[in-house]
Amino acid sequence: MQTDPKFIVYPPLTPIVAPWMENVFGNSAFLESLFMDYGSPINLLHTEPFEEITIGWHGSLRSINCLLPSFLHAKPTGAEYL
Repeated sequence: MQTDPKFIVYPPLTPIVAPWMENVFGNSAFLESLFMDYGSPINLLHTEPFEEITIGWHGSLRSINCLLPSFLHAKPTGAEYL
């Protein structure tokens, strides 16, 4: 019996929750003030961890023998900077 290539199961990726995210999500007063000032949706970007995340993705991709380049980009439309 052959496996249909359309149904290959890949290993799950573990979400990364950085300490700065835990700090933001744990501060309901800060989040409420952001919603009051800027409305919804709110895009919070902390650029320093992007390199760490990209390095982690490369390691994950190499572990499953995926040698394609990966790119990380985030640019919310009409973003206001704090």
